[in-house]
Amino acid sequence: MYLSVISHLDYCSVVWHNCGVVLTSGVERIQNYALRVILKKTSRSDTKEMRSQLSLPTLEHRRFTSTLLQVHRCLHGHAPEYLSHKFVSKDSLFANYPATRGVTNLHLKHPRTNAYKSTFEYFGTM
Repeated sequence: MYLSVISHLDYCSVVWHNCGVVLTSGVERIQNYALRVILKKTSRSDTKEMRSQLSLPTLEHRRFTSTLLQVHRCLHGHAPEYLSHKFVSKDSLFANYPATRGVTNLHLKHPRTNAYKSTFEYFGTM
């Protein structure tokens, strides 16, 4: 039963991973309600304990993991071309220049707006 609930909560999580706190807390409340129904617990039951009992990470962690997996697919040619082209390696851009220091090997475009910071392209490169 829980798998049918979690599949709805995870649907397109890569797209809306960086939505506001109000929306993400609402989705967490839905998950917590489903946990209480499945485990037949009261509304005062600790959700952390229920998640650990079922070995479930938080939805925030699941969204982060699914974003990382999608970036991995993009980098290794297992994603549609329109997504794969969003990630460019520094090596291909700066082939004639010495290696630069940095945490990532991906080229991160400079954000011109705050809205760009919430996109899959920007978040996935970080």
